[in-house]
Amino acid sequence: MFYGDDNLSPPAPELMKTWLYKSMSSELAGKGVTLRLFTVSVFDPGATVDPDRFEAANKTARLSVPNASGLQGAAGAALAAPIVYGIESAKIQKSIWVRIEGELDQKPFSVIHSEHVRGRVTERNVRNTIIRGLDKLVASLKGEGTAQ
Repeated sequence: MFYGDDNLSPPAPELMKTWLYKSMSSELAGKGVTLRLFTVSVFDPGATVDPDRFEAANKTARLSVPNASGLQGAAGAALAAPIVYGIESAKIQKSIWVRIEGELDQKPFSVIHSEHVRGRVTERNVRNTIIRGLDKLVASLKGEGTAQ
């Protein structure tokens, strides 16, 4: 999933401008800043449940519990699949990537920052990754004159 200007508030150019001004206004005096690319993406590989393994485990569970057959057993099996899927989904690692490219006084800069989370990716996860990406950009621009 990619987040563009319509998903980010404030939009990426405004956010970067504010962040740079707040962090390094004196270093930017008289210099031009061009933003070429600011992308935020989330990679969620998705959970999968092996139906053969699930059915074998379900059968074993039904055989080990007295009176688990019939309607109660069918209801339990119907409810088990979404629960197992939810557990598997929570265990899978998701990646959040921020990529920022541009020029500072006609010298190119490029920063990529990524973080990994388990469970559901929240707005807070995305916001924190963007902030750390911007901090990485500022540190790189202050330290080297250009980010790599």
